[in-house]
Amino acid sequence: MEDCCKTACSVPMEIMRKAYAGIKIHERMGQIGTMIAISDVGCGVAFMKAALLSGSLNVIINVNTIKDQDFVKKTREEMNQLLADGTKIADATFNLVLSKLTK
Repeated sequence: MEDCCKTACSVPMEIMRKAYAGIKIHERMGQIGTMIAISDVGCGVAFMKAALLSGSLNVIINVNTIKDQDFVKKTREEMNQLLADGTKIADATFNLVLSKLTK
């Protein structure tokens, strides 16, 4: 069962990594993108943030059942870092988009 829960953590962790990478792309597009597509950047970064948050919930429920504390610690640390950094960047990007749209 422990191995199954560890495997179950791998998919949402990968979703979180991909969502973070997507947030970074949207961050850059918010800075250099054209006004024609700026609302798309805002929508995209909101979706990436939702994926990041959703992934974290799935990781949390699985690590709560794992006894291997080294695995749990490593997984939680990466999850928390992705969540903190990704949320901060996503929120800043969304606010940048909003400010550009409401000029």
